[in-house]
Amino acid sequence: MLRIAGSTSHAVNGGGDIQLLGGPHPGPPWTIGMADPHRRGVPATTLTGTDMAVATSGAAERRLHFIDPKLSGRCRPYGRMCSCAATSSSAAWALASSVSP
Repeated sequence: MLRIAGSTSHAVNGGGDIQLLGGPHPGPPWTIGMADPHRRGVPATTLTGTDMAVATSGAAERRLHFIDPKLSGRCRPYGRMCSCAATSSSAAWALASSVSP
């Protein structure tokens, strides 16, 4: 929708998954922080780029959101996560979800 409306530079964050187009200003790329699953609110590292998407699968931000049907309840987080970058948000999500423990 933003591209159709003429946007040439934007960053959209949907629940921690990010779609980037262009840069925040002419010239420099976007810089985003990657969550540290052991220190909430503190980035473990940063990623810099343009025209890409980043998706993360894990419990760093949403904590107990994994359901174990055998236990009829939420699984305990183990602090592991996987972040993947790709050219589209759907590709980044598919990669992160398939690799995450």
